[in-house]
Amino acid sequence: MATHKERKQKTKLKIIDSAKELFNAKGYDNTSVDDVYRLANISKGAFYKHFKSKIDIIISIAREENSFKSKEVLDSLANGVDALDTLRMYLHSLGDWFEARQSISQALIIASLTQSADDIVTDPRYSSRGFINATLQSAQKQKTIINEVDTWDLTSIIGGFIVVTVLGWLQNPIKNELGKLLNKKLDILLSGIQL
Repeated sequence: MATHKERKQKTKLKIIDSAKELFNAKGYDNTSVDDVYRLANISKGAFYKHFKSKIDIIISIAREENSFKSKEVLDSLANGVDALDTLRMYLHSLGDWFEARQSISQALIIASLTQSADDIVTDPRYSSRGFINATLQSAQKQKTIINEVDTWDLTSIIGGFIVVTVLGWLQNPIKNELGKLLNKKLDILLSGIQL
């Protein structure tokens, strides 16, 4: 028999899987919380035990998908892989991720902008902010960028251009271009801090 913790995790996964299915079929804006909990075959109360809103589901989806990639990459950084090349690959894959999920991209960006400081996750396995910061710290250790710049400040700048670039791209999406645009902006930023 499943434990309470296992049942709780199973319910959360049912909600996430149902939301993914609905977001892909109907789009984020056309999917309601009621649609999600009905497809998951749970009560409204059970939904709200796990998530405050649809936005929370998107954030959970992004963190879950990010965690698989991030652990491998962080391990490779510890083994000396070039941090700036890793950051470029990450931004390119982030662009691909947003391109593949256009229906939820704007909502996710807006959600990330409205998070309170208490809600911001900095663990590099579950957060773009944390991952980018960890990569920049590795670049400083590898002496490929200057140490005089705070990595959290750089992370905020990179986060800012990710937001602006993704939102701009969504207005006129061109396939396979978002990752290139993100890296172009990164290279402009790095030109002033690279050693």
